[in-house]
Amino acid sequence: MRFSIPFVAALALVSGASGASAQDYADPHAPDIEIEAADMADRLTDPAFQQELSATLGTLSQILLDLPLAPLAEAAADFAGEEARDIDPDLTLRKMAPEAGEVPGAIERELPRAMDRMASMAGAIESMAPALREAARAMEDALARAAIDQGL
Repeated sequence: MRFSIPFVAALALVSGASGASAQDYADPHAPDIEIEAADMADRLTDPAFQQELSATLGTLSQILLDLPLAPLAEAAADFAGEEARDIDPDLTLRKMAPEAGEVPGAIERELPRAMDRMASMAGAIESMAPALREAARAMEDALARAAIDQGL
């Protein structure tokens, strides 16, 4: 998918900024998902937020492109219990794959469109929330009946 990296990054940042997690929705006292979806849609379509997030992720990706890879490879090898390969200490993603230098610009260009699409999905989730809630109740009831039938 063309927008996979910006999409995932934006979703992670937006959901992280809202403090929402899957665990929140399992809690019966958690905020209403319909309100959360509407708030998320508003936030995702805010041009100022889109510009700020695009610039931030573009800058972060520039930094990541210039991080030395040797320490990361050594840490990964240690974690896996293997011997680290001999890697040039000056090797970076930018040096290894020069075309990767285009990623920050692509993030900054494409992320606002991806966020608009995510906002549309948030609207769809909002409209589906009552049906999802009813399906969850039906599943909970079915599991409870199955547990009773099995003597649990």
